[in-house]
Amino acid sequence: MTPIAIYTTDMDGLINFWNPAAERIFGFKTEEAIGRRAPFVPADRKDEAAALRGRVLKGEILNGLELQRQRADGSPITIAAAAAPLRDENDRVTGLLVACVDVSDAKRTSGDLERHLHFTRALLDAIPSPVYFKDREGRYQVRNRAWEDFFGGGRDWTGKTVHDMYPPDLAVQHEERDRALLERPSATTYEMMMPSPEGEKRELLYSKTTFVDRGGQVGGLIATVTDVTRYKETERALEASEARFRMIHSDVDLYEPTRDILEYFYPRLVPYGVILFDDYGFVSCPGVRQAAEEFFRDKPEGVTFVMEQFIEGLVVTFDGLVNRDGEVCAYSTSTDDPTQVWPGSQAIAKAKAYTANAFSLDVLALSTARLYTFTQPGHSLWSLGQSNLFNPAFLAAPRTPNRPGIAGGLIFFGGGVPLYRGDRVIGGLGVSGDGVEQDDYVSLLGSDGFHPPDALRVDNSVMTDAKGRHVRLPYLKLPRNPDIQK
Repeated sequence: MTPIAIYTTDMDGLINFWNPAAERIFGFKTEEAIGRRAPFVPADRKDEAAALRGRVLKGEILNGLELQRQRADGSPITIAAAAAPLRDENDRVTGLLVACVDVSDAKRTSGDLERHLHFTRALLDAIPSPVYFKDREGRYQVRNRAWEDFFGGGRDWTGKTVHDMYPPDLAVQHEERDRALLERPSATTYEMMMPSPEGEKRELLYSKTTFVDRGGQVGGLIATVTDVTRYKETERALEASEARFRMIHSDVDLYEPTRDILEYFYPRLVPYGVILFDDYGFVSCPGVRQAAEEFFRDKPEGVTFVMEQFIEGLVVTFDGLVNRDGEVCAYSTSTDDPTQVWPGSQAIAKAKAYTANAFSLDVLALSTARLYTFTQPGHSLWSLGQSNLFNPAFLAAPRTPNRPGIAGGLIFFGGGVPLYRGDRVIGGLGVSGDGVEQDDYVSLLGSDGFHPPDALRVDNSVMTDAKGRHVRLPYLKLPRNPDIQK
C-alpha cells in the first residue's frame, strides 16, 4: 500500500483521478474528490494553489514543495509535493499530476527539535560560568556565551583543541586530565592558573564529566569553568587577618605559660597591638611580671603597669553569710562606696556561702574550692551546677536591706567555707571580688573562731588520680606568696 497520494486534474483544475493514499491523507473519498477543484486547499491558500497550477500547465515541473493543506475534517496538514504536466500523444498539456506525502509529524518533530535546541542554547547562554563540549578527539564543538566572552577573544574555536589555545605546558596538563574522561565514563575537578585573552592570570576551577551518547558510548566531555580568583584572594586575605591579633588577654598566673604566650603572640600582633597581663600586678603571681619584663627587655616596646590605681579603687570584696538552713542572714563589702560592688560578686559570694553550707556535714567540712574536683566529668557530682540556680531576687544593691530567704546557686571554686560551732556545722561564708586564691585567704580569716575541727576537714581524704597516684585534697588553697598579708 503506497503512502504517496496521487491525483490528476484537467486543464480547469477539476480532479479526475484520486488514489487510495489520497483518501487516507486528505480524508476525502473518491466520489467526494472527483469532479471538484482541490477541496483540500484552505481558503487563504487558493491564490498560492492557482499560481502553482498555472506554472505546471505551462510545462514546468515542480519539486520540493512544502504546502499547508487541510483534511476533510478541517484539521491542518503539511505535505511535501511534486507536480508535473500531463501531455497527450501530440505533446500538448492536458492537465497535471500531483504526488504528495504527509510530513505533518516530521514537521512537528522538527519544530519541537528546533524549539528544544533554541531553549537549550538560551539556557546555556544564561549560565554565567563558561560551559563547553568537546568531542572524543578533544575538539571544541559547543560553547556558551560566557565561554566565548572569557576565552573566545572574538575567534571561532569550533574544531580547535587546547593546543591551539594555550602554551604547550598548559595544553598538556588539560589534555592529560581529559584523556581519562575520554577513555571511560568518569568525572574530575581541578584548579589551574590560566591566562585570559587579555593576558591576565586567573585562578579557574574546572569541573568535567564524560558525555555518554544514547548508545552508551563515550561521545566526548562536558565541562564548566568557575573563576575563583576573587574567592582565593579573599581566602588568603582572611587567613592573613586571622593570623594577626590586635589584643591578647593573658590570665595564666605562672612564668612559663606567660613566656610561651609572649613567644607565640608577640610576632603575630598588628602594629600598636596590646598584650594585657591580668596578673602582672598581683604579688602572688611574680612569675607573670618576671616573664613580661624579661621578654620585653630587648624589644622596642615596653611594659607599663597602668592598672594599680584602678584595681585599688574597683576590685572589692563582697562577703555573704548564710545560716544552716541556707538563708542569707548577712553580707558586707570592703569598700566605703557600696554602689561600686558588682552585682555578679553579690551573687557569687552568696552562692559560695550557700554551697559550702549545703555540702558540709557534722562529719565532713568541704570548701567550694574542693567541691570543684567532684563536679568534673567522670565524678559523682558532674553537672551539679545546673541543679540549683541562683535566685536573681537576691541581686539587690548592697545598701538595700537584706531580703530573708534562700538565694541558692552553686559555685565550685575558692572563696566559700562552712562555719562550725565546735563539731557542728551552723552555716557558711562566701567571699568574692578578688583572685580565687585571695578569696580563699579572706574566707579563712573571716571565719576565724568558726573553723571546723581538723579531723572533719576534707584534706583528710585521699583520692587516686588517672595515673594511679594518691592525692590528698587540700581544704583551702592559699596564695603562694606569704607576703600577701602585707
